[in-house]
Amino acid sequence: MINSQKSTKHFYVNDNCILCGKCEIICPMNCIKIINNRPSWNANTCAACLSCVHSAIQYNKKTEKRAKYYNPNGEEE
Repeated sequence: MINSQKSTKHFYVNDNCILCGKCEIICPMNCIKIINNRPSWNANTCAACLSCVHSAIQYNKKTEKRAKYYNPNGEEE
């Protein structure tokens, strides 16, 4: 069950975004869509699992300077 206290308003994308679509691919809830050349999160389905957080996608300014894990399942072959 998705925690209603979690919100997508803290997700954002910085200028490093190249619209590669990895965030859409890796999201287990299928809540990310590229809209107007930026990722957009559906608050109704987002589980705030942070799977999408990588070099260009950040969460609440706390992830910008932290090391990132790159899930091999989201990599292109």
